[in-house]
Amino acid sequence: MEPYRKSLVEDLYLESVEVDPMDSCDKKVTFEPFVGVAPRRYSDFFDISSMKRKNKDGSVKQWRPAGAVPRLPEYMPTALTRLTAEQEETRVFVGQLRKEGLSRAEKEN
Repeated sequence: MEPYRKSLVEDLYLESVEVDPMDSCDKKVTFEPFVGVAPRRYSDFFDISSMKRKNKDGSVKQWRPAGAVPRLPEYMPTALTRLTAEQEETRVFVGQLRKEGLSRAEKEN
């Protein structure tokens, strides 16, 4: 799953909702985190159409546990993740410019 911010449901409905409870709650609606593979990522992990399943002579390839590796596509961060990283890099860069006295704002003061 891609990271996301938790909702404010626990703050807004304090008396009726419990988020990720340690024990069972009989009198509140419980919200538990999703654990598993998101539908949009399922095919990335389990699709075998791109794999060669036969040898050149037409015989079935044998699976060998010692040579098995996860088939994980390269991680592609979300637009929000990229934007947040770019904003942080810009903040650090502007801070460095100010420290060196190269910022336009420093020259105007």
